[in-house]
Amino acid sequence: VLLLLLAIAVIGSMRLNALQTEITDLVGDKNFKVATSNDMIASLNLIGLTHRNMLIMRGDADLRDFAQTANEERTRLIKDLEALDGLSYGDEGERLLDDIKSSRQAFASLQQEFEGLIQQRNFDQAITIFSTTYRPAFLTYLDNLKKFIAYQTDLMRTTGRDAETLGKDSMTLLIGLAIAALLTGIGFAIFITRSITR
Repeated sequence: VLLLLLAIAVIGSMRLNALQTEITDLVGDKNFKVATSNDMIASLNLIGLTHRNMLIMRGDADLRDFAQTANEERTRLIKDLEALDGLSYGDEGERLLDDIKSSRQAFASLQQEFEGLIQQRNFDQAITIFSTTYRPAFLTYLDNLKKFIAYQTDLMRTTGRDAETLGKDSMTLLIGLAIAALLTGIGFAIFITRSITR
């Protein structure tokens, strides 16, 4: 009986540790990656909106405000990407993250070119770049972020299902061991009582 109770304690502890690992991975890793990627999409969309507004509202004060907003969002994007880069990934996760990095780099050079034309008040050329090269690079960057989020979301679903299965299996196993310990204890109690009575 004591061995069965010890087994319950050991197996229960191991299962709880495994479940805690799954939950930590789900909340602390994959959920963080998805949340950070969504923040990057928000910053990217704001940059695109700001640059489009530069083509519409061409006053000096407006352009200065737009340029400041774009710089602030670029800084946020860099910090978010650095946070993602500091985490661990499998092969597919690394590939998707590399796609984000390369598309960000390509889009960053186009932003610099676009804002340079705006500063020179060369709005016609800026409009041409915005429609021919800027927008496709923007959409590629955005699409790579969405693919990364979709991949991490699938991993979250898989981890959640694994954690749920582990919890159910652990409960069944522990209940089975507890019943076995109870029946063994009752059996020994009856046997010992009868032997003493005899």
